[in-house]
Order: sequence, then structure tokens, then C-alpha cells
Amino acid sequence: MAQFWDKVNFRGKTFAVDITRLIPNLNTEVVKKNDLASLKVNPGFRVNLYNRENYQGESVTIRGPREISDLSELNFKNKAGSLQVIQDMVVPDTVSPILPLSPIIAQFWDKINYGGRTLILRQPRRIPNLNTEVVKKNDIASLQVTQGYRVSLFNKENFQGEVAHITGPRNVPNLDTYNFRNKAGSLIVSSISAPAPQPTPIPSPVPVTFPPDGSVVRCATTRAIYKIENGKKRHYTASVYKSWGSPSAQNFDCDILNRIPDGTPMPQRIITVETGLPAGVNEGDVVRCATTGAIYKIEGGKKRHYTASVYTSWGRPPARNIDCALIDSIPIGNPMTAPKPTPVPTPRVPVPTPKRPIPSVPSIPTSTQALLFTGENFTGEVIPLRGPTTVLTVERIGFPDDRLRSLRVGSDLKAELYRDENLQTLLQTVTGDVPDLGSFRDVVSSIRLSPIQPTTGVVRLAETMNANKKWLWIVLIIVIILIIVFIAA
Repeated sequence: MAQFWDKVNFRGKTFAVDITRLIPNLNTEVVKKNDLASLKVNPGFRVNLYNRENYQGESVTIRGPREISDLSELNFKNKAGSLQVIQDMVVPDTVSPILPLSPIIAQFWDKINYGGRTLILRQPRRIPNLNTEVVKKNDIASLQVTQGYRVSLFNKENFQGEVAHITGPRNVPNLDTYNFRNKAGSLIVSSISAPAPQPTPIPSPVPVTFPPDGSVVRCATTRAIYKIENGKKRHYTASVYKSWGSPSAQNFDCDILNRIPDGTPMPQRIITVETGLPAGVNEGDVVRCATTGAIYKIEGGKKRHYTASVYTSWGRPPARNIDCALIDSIPIGNPMTAPKPTPVPTPRVPVPTPKRPIPSVPSIPTSTQALLFTGENFTGEVIPLRGPTTVLTVERIGFPDDRLRSLRVGSDLKAELYRDENLQTLLQTVTGDVPDLGSFRDVVSSIRLSPIQPTTGVVRLAETMNANKKWLWIVLIIVIILIIVFIAA
């Protein structure tokens, strides 16, 4: 047998174990977890103490006979979370036990005909869950109860469900007699003078209305005022309540409010006159509600909420934790949106200037025409120009400015070449073919074509003959051929 107390020197609450028994959680016993302070162990027994539930953690073994008035000597005072009482051997009658053994009032086995593991009780006891005992839930198969006592078996834990009452003296080798073999989940051993226990009724739940989140409530008895935030109550002191403008508070039953966990007290609210924001909160700040973790940006005196994706799109700017109540006092603005992507400038691909088509023009001008060339020796682009005419700027006729390098002028015309537009700064006057303008290349901007003045008759004839020289040679050859033919005849 072993006996345990929750105070040193064998005082305080106590319970005894008189057979092998495993207790995985001391919270099921009179002496609770981390309360065990002293113990006594009879000869033939040993006690294993563990500092965690389910026989885990540090452990110490105490063999009987032994009395320990203060478990501090084993450095195990108020540390035990679970324990095992193990009966090592039968103690001879010649050995005087340290503790007197009470008579057995009830005994239970996990097999019929009093076989298998056994649970012995020497005093009335309530066992709400048989899984804490040597004989487990749904394992009791036979039992014995002595005169003056009653065993009540329940088929569910916590004394719920069907019940079978067995009054002593009675030996039951097989609980099939009561249709209760391997069914018991909890049991009560009581004095026969006490009324037979009945299953504990399950009370109908009484609906409780808790104040909604965000509401301000007042305890109807103490007059204490709280704000409900995230399922917790946050207390207002008188000065803090006034700093928040003394918001209207709804009276609530104090018992209901006491069932709500306490949160941090409400902070003092100080408004900055210039910004209209709580003290310590500035325009442009990124702030995080210390309780919910919601993130906002303060803009225009309002709080703008970041969603997780939008916050990431802004590069997750550092956010300062502040009291949620202060954030709640700031007006709500529009939610933050993702920044507009910076347009990537499209690289400018130089567009080649299309070559100006070379018009189909004659290589030799007519007598009233001039041909303008961009290259020497009448090469490159060519533009025909009919005279007489005045070209104030060569670009108007599709010829590039300052690109004239050679030209051909018809026999009836002369060309006046000017450096500047609008016939400014005369460079020279030319007639006929000019294969290279020499020092006047690439400087001509305007041109005037005018007719050549009529000449005298002789000069005109000479010019005419010179122009018709090809036809004279043809006529001469024909005449010579005719003379030869005539002579031959």
C-alpha cells in the first residue's frame, strides 16, 4: 500500500493505493498534478514518480518500507504529473506494515470467475473513467462486494448511460448475469446507507449571449467598463474612457463578462490637432494592428487597408505595431491597390529613310529643260526642271537642299544658281552641261531658269548648222553615192 499527501509532513489532501495501479494523470485524483509533497510506501510496494503525464520525463523510484515527509529531499516536491504503484511481492504477516490496511469492500476482475487483473477498493470511491485504473473501461467481467456497500456500474464515462446496482454481500462471477460484462465505463462504490446513485443528468445548455466584438460594455455590478476586441475584454480606466469620448456602454451581467478572457487595458487616446490623428500616428505611416496583424497605410487622415498580395506588390514596407484601438479610431479610407507598373520604354528602332525613287527622266534635256543631279558627272538622283521658271527653294521640287553637284541645261535656257533660298546670293550663271560644280557643290538652295536672248542671223545660222551637222553629213554621203553611180553608168 502507498499513501500520498499534497503538503509536507503527511498533511493536507490525501489518497491511498493498496494494489498495483497506474495513474497517467494526477489531475484525476484528490492530490493533483504538481501538488504531491510527501508520501508513505508499505513493504512489498514501490512507487515510480514522473514529472510529466503518461509516465514521461524525469522519474524517481521509491521502494517500501519508506516514509518521505518532504519530497524536496529527492528534488521532486510538487513535480509529479503521473505515478505508478507496483506491488513487488506478498508481505509476510510477521512484517509490521507502516500503514494499516482497511478491509476490502469491493473487488473487480477483467475476466470471469475472478481471474485476470484485479482492482481492489477499501473505501467508497467514485471512478469517472476506468481507463485510469488497472482494470480498464469495458473490461470488468466479475466482481465481489461486501455487506453494507453497493456497486453502481455505468456503461459510459462520468456516470452517464445505463446503470446496474449490485448490493452486498454479493459475488458475481460473470457480469452477463446483469447484461453488463465488459460494458462498464465508470463506477461508484458507496455505503448502502446512501441512496442508490442515479446517472448524472446532462444539463440542458443555457444559451449565453456574449457581447459582440467591437462593443463597449459595463459590468452591471462593479460598473467597470470594457471594450470587446478579438474575443477579449479590454478595460477602460476613468481617464482613458473619457479620452475616447465616453462612448455609450451597454450593461451586461458580470458573470458573463467574467467568462471573457482579459485583454490588454485600453490605451490613452491623444489626438494631434494638426493632423486629427492619434498621437504617434503620422500621415504616410504604415502601421500594423498588434492583435490581428492587419496592415494599413495612413493617407489623407484615413487608414487604407493592405491585402497580403497588395502589401507584397508594394515591396512589403516596414510596418510599426500599434494598439488596434488607436487604429480603429481612424476613419476608413479606400483599400490600397497595387502600384501601376512602370512602363518599360520601347527602344526606338531607327526607321531607315526610304530612298527617294529615281524618276524615269531622259539623260539629255530638251532645249527648254534642265536636269539637276546629286552626283558629279550627271550621276545620283536626278530631277527634271522645265523652264523658264523660278525655284525659290529646291526642296519644293523634291530635290535635297545643298546637294546639287552637276547639271545639264537645255540650249534655249540659262541657269542662275543661288546660295540661299528666295534667289539670294548669286553664285554663277551656267549654260549647257556642267559635270562638276567645283567650289559650288552642295551649296545651291534656289535656281532660276530663263531663256537665252535671241542672236544675230549669222550666229543663229551657225548655231543651227552646228545643231544639224548630223543631217548635213547624211545628205553629203547620199550625193557622193549618186555621183559615183552616175559616172559608172
